[in-house]
Amino acid sequence: MNTTVKSILNGWKNSIEKYNKLDSWKFREQLSTIGKYLRSNDDTKAIVKMVHLVRDCAICPNPNMVQIHSQINKILNMDEVSKMSACLFTKKINGRVKLQGQGERFKGETWRLFDERLRFKDNMLLRNFDIETENPKDSRKVRRIVEKRMCQAYHRRNRRADYDGSQRRNEHYWMNRATSFQLYNIGQMENVGSVSRGYSTHWKREYDELTGQVVFKKKMVYSSEEDAMRAVKEWKINHLEDKRDITAYKCAICKKWHIGHKSDIKECMNEASCVES
Repeated sequence: MNTTVKSILNGWKNSIEKYNKLDSWKFREQLSTIGKYLRSNDDTKAIVKMVHLVRDCAICPNPNMVQIHSQINKILNMDEVSKMSACLFTKKINGRVKLQGQGERFKGETWRLFDERLRFKDNMLLRNFDIETENPKDSRKVRRIVEKRMCQAYHRRNRRADYDGSQRRNEHYWMNRATSFQLYNIGQMENVGSVSRGYSTHWKREYDELTGQVVFKKKMVYSSEEDAMRAVKEWKINHLEDKRDITAYKCAICKKWHIGHKSDIKECMNEASCVES
C-alpha cells in the first residue's frame, strides 16, 4: 500500500481511538491524497475497494466512527497479508499488482544456476543434473546448492524487511516452492536437436528459452499412481481443447509416475530404447 495513504489511515485510526472523531487537521489534503491513490489502481482490488469505502464513510455528514475504525483495521491487516504472500513474487501490469508465474519470478535465479560452473560425476554441469536419476549423495549436494541460491536471492530482495513469526512460516513455504521449481527446472538433456523420444520416457522434447536450444526436459514426477491419475483428471479439465488421450504410466528410468499422451509406440523398458536417433 502507498506509504502516505497508510500513514493517513493510521492517523485516522489513532484519532478515533483517542477522541472518537477524525482529526480535521489537513483533512481536505488527506482526502485529495486518497482520491489520487484510488485513481492510480496501484494496489489489489480488495484493498482499493476497502479504502474507497472508508473514504466515503469519512465524508458523510454523520460518520460512524466504529465502522470506520473497523474498516481501517481490516485494510491494514489485508496489507500485511498481501506483503507476506507477494513480497518476492509480484509485479505490476497496467498499474495492477499481478502474481507472476514460476518461470517469470525466478528467471534470474534460473540463469545463475544454469551458468553455475560446479561439476559432478563424469564432468556433468549442474544444469544437466537430475536428482531423480542420480545417486543420493550427489542429489543431496545439488539440493543444498539450490536451496542456498534461492535463499540468497530472497534475502537480497528483502533484506530491509521486518518479520514476525507468521511471516517467517509463510516465507519458508514460498522458499520450498521456489526450491522445488528449480530442482525441476534443472536436469535436462542438451544437444538433441534431431533426436526423438519414444513412449513412456522420463523426458519431454521442448525448446528452452534460457539456452536457446531444443532439449529434453524431465517430466513432472508423481510418487504414486493415484497422484498421477488425479493429475490426468486435472489436465483434462484445464485443457478441454486437447482431444488426444492422456494416461499415467510408471517410468522405467526413475521408477516414479508420469503422465503423457497415449502413443502407438510400445512402452520402453530402458533409456537406450526410449531415445532413438
